[in-house]
Amino acid sequence: MLKLIIYQFQYSKRQWLGTIPLLFVSSLIVGTSLFGIASSIKTANINASQLFQMLIIFGGTTLFFLISNNIRLLID
Repeated sequence: MLKLIIYQFQYSKRQWLGTIPLLFVSSLIVGTSLFGIASSIKTANINASQLFQMLIIFGGTTLFFLISNNIRLLID
């Protein structure tokens, strides 16, 4: 079973290595946005949480389409 997993990884190594940076960038964007929302809630003077929510909504839908296409590429 382990040999089969290694063989399948070797077969699609380029696709996986192309997907890893996309997943890293998406987690970085979502983490930064959530951190910005949490810190802007604590600050009473400026309420910038709507800006960070827009990043999550529009960036999330874009990343959803990119990741779903990459997963489809990896499965095929």
